[in-house]
Amino acid sequence: MRQVSFAIVVLWILCFGIPALANTADPPIQKAAIGVSDDNLAVVRVFNREVVTFRGSLLGVSAPDRARRAQQRIHEMLKVVGEHKVSLKPESGLTMVQIDGATAFSLGLEDTDRLNQESMAAKAHHTVRALELVIAETRESRSVDALTMAIGYSAFATLVAGLIGWFLGRARVGFERWLQPFLEKQAEQLPTSGFTVLHHLRLANVAQVAAMVVHRLALFLLIYEWFSFVLARFPFTRPWGELLSGFLWDQAAQMGRSIANAVPGLFTACVIFYLALVATRASDNFFRRVKTGQLRVSWVDSDVAEPSRRIAKLLAWLFALAMAYPYLPGSQTDAFKGLSVLLGLMVSL
Repeated sequence: MRQVSFAIVVLWILCFGIPALANTADPPIQKAAIGVSDDNLAVVRVFNREVVTFRGSLLGVSAPDRARRAQQRIHEMLKVVGEHKVSLKPESGLTMVQIDGATAFSLGLEDTDRLNQESMAAKAHHTVRALELVIAETRESRSVDALTMAIGYSAFATLVAGLIGWFLGRARVGFERWLQPFLEKQAEQLPTSGFTVLHHLRLANVAQVAAMVVHRLALFLLIYEWFSFVLARFPFTRPWGELLSGFLWDQAAQMGRSIANAVPGLFTACVIFYLALVATRASDNFFRRVKTGQLRVSWVDSDVAEPSRRIAKLLAWLFALAMAYPYLPGSQTDAFKGLSVLLGLMVSL
């Protein structure tokens, strides 16, 4: 019931609250929507969308003043009924961005991103596309049909999310009931010599905690996707929804690429550790035979065979670790290097 009430409140705010604040805000309040880092950089945002970035003064007007004037001019022009067609007009070395033939603001060569070698044509094209998107979304916010469709999609998404959440709750119970007997069966197969290593109550607690962690992780992803989907249905909050959805998929893609890039190194490290395992097993067999007298060599006595076996095994694993270290994921990071130094100090002590 609480989840349904929360969803209704969120939908009401998205449908009526935020667009009302955006449409009734006067120019002084809209100044907060201009992200200014210094006098040479100002970002114009209209209807929660970035339209253009001014990177310098133009005809003696600083970038923040240009941004404030452009934002106020765009709001005034969008209030007038019309087609709101965006066009470009070159004049005196400048590029005029116009709406229905009236100039909204001007672009100069100072506004291009010179570090990324952005051309004036690319800057103007990007600005036109951004302004057209803002105009389309402002028109959509005033459409009753579009608002009704957004509410319908959001309500349907809420219903689907609720059903999936109910299914996840049922799946959690089933997973917990399956996991506990499975852990008990695995514990019974351990060689314990008659001792109880894992108690029944501890296994039940482990199964409960594991099921809870998996359930909460799945529930978090479900709520995250539902929230980003609902935000993307409404024009004013659509950038936030796109940002949330893009962030999640970008992180997933980055993790996938990191895992894929780490596979060759992990394979090489596994081969090195496997060779070390083979070498240590051969060494253990050799020194045990020397200890029992089955094999006699002049350079190892049977009395020192056991400590020699331990020293040889330790040296083999240290050598393998040193060889595999560059191939381990994250071995070049400062955190991994600091951890390796700490472990080395602990081994030395």
